[in-house]
Amino acid sequence: MKFTGAVLGSLSSVVVRAVAVTLEMLKHPLTEANVVHLEDELEKAVGTSAGAKRSPLFGELSKMIEDTMAPGILTAHSGAQSQLDGFRDAFVVCGTPDVSTDSSGVTSKAIGDKLEEHRQCRIKEGTAVTDAATCNDKLTQQETVKKSACSSVPGSDGSPPPLDKDGHVGCKVTTGDYEGWLNSFSHQIAQLKTQYDEAAGGCGNASKLADDARPKCQAANSSAETNKTACDGIQAAADTMGCSNDPAAHATCNAYDLCYDNAKQNYLDANESIAEAQVNRTVQWRVLKRMQCLLAEESQGATHDGIDACKEQTIDTSHLDLVYPIVPAKVDCSVPSGGPKPCSAEWVQQYGTALAAPCTPCVTTTTTTWVLLFRQTVPKQWTQNEWSLNADDPSNENYAILDQLESFRFYGQFEFKLVWPGFEAQVWRQSSNPVLSNKRGVDNYEAVWVPYVRNEWGGLENNLGKDTLLDGSVNAGSWWYAVGAKTLFGGGKTVGEGYPGPNGKTVTSVELYVKMGNYPAGDGSWPLVCRQTIPFLFTQNLWSLSPGQPTSANFAMLDQLEKFRSVSDGKFEFKLVWPLSNNMDQIWKQSSNPVTMTTRGVEGYEAVAAPYTSNNWGGLENNMGKDTNIDGSVGSGHWWYSVAAKALHGGGYPGPNGKKVLAVELYVKNPETAVKT
Repeated sequence: MKFTGAVLGSLSSVVVRAVAVTLEMLKHPLTEANVVHLEDELEKAVGTSAGAKRSPLFGELSKMIEDTMAPGILTAHSGAQSQLDGFRDAFVVCGTPDVSTDSSGVTSKAIGDKLEEHRQCRIKEGTAVTDAATCNDKLTQQETVKKSACSSVPGSDGSPPPLDKDGHVGCKVTTGDYEGWLNSFSHQIAQLKTQYDEAAGGCGNASKLADDARPKCQAANSSAETNKTACDGIQAAADTMGCSNDPAAHATCNAYDLCYDNAKQNYLDANESIAEAQVNRTVQWRVLKRMQCLLAEESQGATHDGIDACKEQTIDTSHLDLVYPIVPAKVDCSVPSGGPKPCSAEWVQQYGTALAAPCTPCVTTTTTTWVLLFRQTVPKQWTQNEWSLNADDPSNENYAILDQLESFRFYGQFEFKLVWPGFEAQVWRQSSNPVLSNKRGVDNYEAVWVPYVRNEWGGLENNLGKDTLLDGSVNAGSWWYAVGAKTLFGGGKTVGEGYPGPNGKTVTSVELYVKMGNYPAGDGSWPLVCRQTIPFLFTQNLWSLSPGQPTSANFAMLDQLEKFRSVSDGKFEFKLVWPLSNNMDQIWKQSSNPVTMTTRGVEGYEAVAAPYTSNNWGGLENNMGKDTNIDGSVGSGHWWYSVAAKALHGGGYPGPNGKKVLAVELYVKNPETAVKT
């Protein structure tokens, strides 16, 4: 807005001063003192010849408030509410883990029985150990007595009787009294014999007591050792059962704890500043509205009564109130649905004894593990919606934890393996959960190792019929590759003999496995800054999600991008990865931060290893739209190469070269780890 000398010249000095005050206050955050100052200046203008005129300058100022400043406050309010909604959503993303309601901490009866068997065994072992210790203590005492008694037997050390000072045995007598000497010698021999017999008898008695006790103690020690071996075996069996019982529940609980703690901390860290900004916006809104009232009064010829009315009016600011999320109570996840994790403090506490052996940790040799979901053996016939059966006993001939399938989704997909006796295994991926589906069909089927394709094979679907829970004859109406058969199939015979298996063959048993994967966290050289997997959707400006948990299925620390800007060239080096899609990685540099940019576009783009260039690829920009937070279709209005998508496209996320993907990861190179040249 330009104010000419002609305009200013048409106003009185008082009005000009009021205008100048208004212009100055608009440059800074508005306060109550600002509007009071304006009121004072307008009061001075009342009654002057210029003050009675309508000022075009005040009209322009009023328009600025209406068109720019007030909407700016409303926009800031909307952004703050979105931020709070994001904090609320962060708790929602954490979910609610399935935890034990059993005060004993064990929800698996089989595991509970095994641990109780272990405790009873250790009680017997403790008794055996005590008996052995008592026997050994007594034997030690008897051996000490034996040693003392036997060492006191004259000549026990092989030495002859003691001599007198002249080297004689016997007493010294008068010279020539040979008979007297013989008599004294005979008397001493008799004494030595008596002493020897008494000492030898004591040694014999002590030796017999010790010798009799020794085999008893050996038996007691053997019993204690046998008990320990048996108890160690029972304990190891319990540990193994705990490891196989519900690994997904343990992983879910670990992820929940981290997710909740970070969501709460992020919210508390921002809460004070959000509340302070809300108060400031409320004050500024009141000031703007009073200023508008005063400027409107000036436009009609300011009066004292009109100015007083502006001072006394009540300004409604209820539309600027924020809805703050209620921090949900944290679920105690120390005991997940599968019971405490083996070797955790809670698990070891269940041993109930100091005699327990070191815990046997769960063995994980790779980043992925095949977990048994289902087993059916002839003549078992499943019932409708029987998704869980003998869930505490995976060794049972008929077993199911299909109700837990969703927890094994990895990069938005499930990797399944069907196993039948006498046939090769069938391995494939799909994104649809056949247990939760309310229609037949399979989404995003992908063969991994599929030797059997007859009978319309195409993954596992919900059968929705009377014959089986799930089948692999997709959209065909038949039920080959059955999982959870509710009747036996005879293959043309009157009486059924088995279940419909692969390629038109009947089988006597079927097992279904799912692969449980662990998400990579990146490393010091290429930290992960965003991961999104089907079916999760981000919200507007949700730049931080589960921070500190880069192994989560959905994660973001995009708000921290700036710390990875290289000092040497002022650029970021990014890497886009589309896991399990056979797409190559996309690596490039750019100087603009897509998170903080307020317009679409990319600055300083430089390809490093960027094999995909279609759909206006040119780096990552802030989408500024409804479908995604960040995209790589620079300046085109499209949203391919999507990062932190807010919507799905064709059942997935827009990826490279016009392809949809089920997962996307964004990494940024850490300049601090770069090799200095």
